[in-house]
Amino acid sequence: MMAKPPFQWLEKVRQWFLQPYPNGLEDHTQWRGALFGFLFVTFFLYLFRPFGGNAFEGNNWEWFLECLAFGTVTLVVSIIWALIVQAFSTIFEEIRWCVWKEILAILVFLTLIGSANLLYAAYHYHQTITAQYFWVWQFATWSIGIFPVIFGVFIKQLRWMKRYHQEAAQLTRIVAEHPHPTRKSQQFIRLTGENQGEYLEMALQNLLYIVSADNYVIVYYLDNQNFKNKILRSSLKNVATQLEAFPQCFRCHRTHLVNLDQVTSVLGNAQGYKLQLAHGDQLIPVSRALNDTIRARLDAL
Repeated sequence: MMAKPPFQWLEKVRQWFLQPYPNGLEDHTQWRGALFGFLFVTFFLYLFRPFGGNAFEGNNWEWFLECLAFGTVTLVVSIIWALIVQAFSTIFEEIRWCVWKEILAILVFLTLIGSANLLYAAYHYHQTITAQYFWVWQFATWSIGIFPVIFGVFIKQLRWMKRYHQEAAQLTRIVAEHPHPTRKSQQFIRLTGENQGEYLEMALQNLLYIVSADNYVIVYYLDNQNFKNKILRSSLKNVATQLEAFPQCFRCHRTHLVNLDQVTSVLGNAQGYKLQLAHGDQLIPVSRALNDTIRARLDAL
């Protein structure tokens, strides 16, 4: 029996760190996370008293108000963090987000909470802020948050990956079972840009996908079976409007529009569905809010 290489578990951990992870930038996710943090900190401190609380012995109401204050600090920092994330959304772009980035972002978030707790405690208890005092509060915050954070990331990544992997396999069967008569049709499309005389004409069956790039879109298509692209000055919304008459042209993501006739299979990871096309290696992301919509659209083709 062949012996396993030493430290093989380290390689598994490394691979897990590189796994795709949903960034949770949706508004409802941000608010739900802020509310959960507020409730968790408040009641965890109140019930378990991990850092004392003997001064409030016999006065549960005052102790609860003290815990509520630290819970409120967590809530305020959570709201500020959500605003920071929204302001720098390109850094948190989901298509490049993975487990290690999620953990790092949460550790930065915990550090901000620890710093806010330090400022509140210094004001409330009239203590001088020192380097030692800073690290005491960081340790206190991290010791409460680090293990639930890592465990939560692990469970969420595993649960969503399993779900989307199974659902993607079902969608792939739908794609395989349904013929695509429009692939043989000679429908033509004309995409126009905002610049004068800027347009692109092709057979619908040659359109692959379109990607938004600031004030432009990049159209990927086939020309005599050669993979090509062209840049047009236009918004993706405007291009989607031009293609409304063709149900197979589906805006599946904030930055992507795809020709569903070109889809050969559907893959799934913790971030959701990824569409594999007949041409090219690019995987097209699908917004999780459109999961039911794309299932219905694929089934209807």
